[in-house]
Amino acid sequence: MSYRESLLQARVIARNRANAIANDLQPKLIDVFRPLLGEKILKQDGGLMTKVAKLLPEFPKEQGVRVWHHSSTYSLAWCTDVCQHVEGAESCIYEERHFYIGTIDGAYLTELSELVEFRTDYTVEEITELRKTFKQKEKEYEAAKGKLYPFGEGDR
Repeated sequence: MSYRESLLQARVIARNRANAIANDLQPKLIDVFRPLLGEKILKQDGGLMTKVAKLLPEFPKEQGVRVWHHSSTYSLAWCTDVCQHVEGAESCIYEERHFYIGTIDGAYLTELSELVEFRTDYTVEEITELRKTFKQKEKEYEAAKGKLYPFGEGDR
C-alpha cells in the first residue's frame, strides 16, 4: 500500500471514530444541560462552573482520543480529536469533530441544539470515487468557464 493510500485509510478510520464518539456524547451532554437552560453555566474566564463540570459524563480515556470543551462566546460545544497511526509510516493523522450542545448569551445557556447524527461509515473506496468525480466535474467546470470568456459568469 502506498503512503497516500495508507494516509487516506488512517483518515477514514479517524473520522469514523471521532464521529462515533461525538454521536455517543452529544445526547448525553444535551441531557446534562437540559435542566440548566436559562441558568448561568460559565465562569468569568469562559470555563464551566464547578457545579456544572461535576455533572459531565465520563469522557473516553482510550489512547489517541481527546475530548474537550470548546470555548466560544456564543456556543456551548465540544470537540473529539482522534489520532490514528498511518500504516507503514512513523506518523499519525488527526481528525476532529466539533459538536454543539447549545447557545450561550453571556454566561447563560439560552438554547439547546438539535441532535446531529454524524456519519460513521465512510470508506476508502467511497472517498476515492468521490475524489475522482470531483476532479472530473472540476475539469468540466473549468472548460465551461473558459468558453464564457470574455463574458464571465454574470453581468453587472
